Amino acid sequence: MDTHSREADNKLPEWCLSHFPGVDEDAWAISRPLGKFAPFKLEDMIAPADLVTKTEIVGKLPGYIRKYRGVWIWPTISQPPDFAIFVERLSPKEMMIAFLGRATAENESYREKLRANSRQKLTWNGTAFSSAPEGDLQSKTTIYISAFGHAMLVAHENKSEGSPPLCFISSKHY
Repeated sequence: MDTHSREADNKLPEWCLSHFPGVDEDAWAISRPLGKFAPFKLEDMIAPADLVTKTEIVGKLPGYIRKYRGVWIWPTISQPPDFAIFVERLSPKEMMIAFLGRATAENESYREKLRANSRQKLTWNGTAFSSAPEGDLQSKTTIYISAFGHAMLVAHENKSEGSPPLCFISSKHY
């Protein structure tokens, strides 16, 4: 892996987050780091056997919800993407996603558990799709789409902590 690719990978999260100016008040649109995105290969991912690869649309979707459809890929240049999100089903009020991780030697012993827990149902809250708080920690996921539908922001929080948001690029723009 060359130094240029690693430097570009380190800048990709900031570039992706720049699609959401409200996340960082100091952020503004920045140029995408140079380099070709690493190819996304579904066969390298931990996915449910019955994965829906083309979003099933239920009902008439308003434009702001229609932007959520499709496949969203964790942007990277130096190595294959670690994560992807498939929006399997989308309606004006609900979204079913499959969160896929890349198969690695480190996760070989618990891949079946990852595969079994890859799906999540979210409901429209008026500004984003969000899951209901679950489990003892009341874990919750909220997903936003950028204004032009290029990027997806995934925020995960629970009653004791929040994680930095994850940012994905639409496969149409990847």
